[in-house]
Amino acid sequence: ETSLSGNQNINITLRNGATIDTVSTSASEVQTSDKHNNIKYTDFASAHGIYIYGDSTNNPEETINITLDGASITTTSAGIKTSAGIRIENFSGKVTINITNSKITATNGYAMYFSNCPDVTINYKGNNIISGTKGNISGTVKTNNIQ
Repeated sequence: ETSLSGNQNINITLRNGATIDTVSTSASEVQTSDKHNNIKYTDFASAHGIYIYGDSTNNPEETINITLDGASITTTSAGIKTSAGIRIENFSGKVTINITNSKITATNGYAMYFSNCPDVTINYKGNNIISGTKGNISGTVKTNNIQ
């Protein structure tokens, strides 16, 4: 569930060598069994660089602006959950991501993951590395600009 409430206008900026590096391990997996002794693993391990879970009833005038300028986000998830360098879910406003000479990489995940976000724009400038072992981008991106 979201902890966001009220009007959301979020700005996140990483620049000049700033880094986010997240790692999860399989030690975060918990083994349980049901009444029929079927073994089940619950994975509490996920690794996200930036994760925003909005409220899908948000005002479409709300914004998320993320700027990476000479920065990097690296995620590594050893568990069964998928990681993401940037993960945004359930946000009906405008999402703008500006990436300049930066790197987003995800092991066992996506560089960027969007779910239930109808207005996502990504602007690329310079030399960038956008890479995920499950894919570079998951979800729909309205506009992809490369300069």
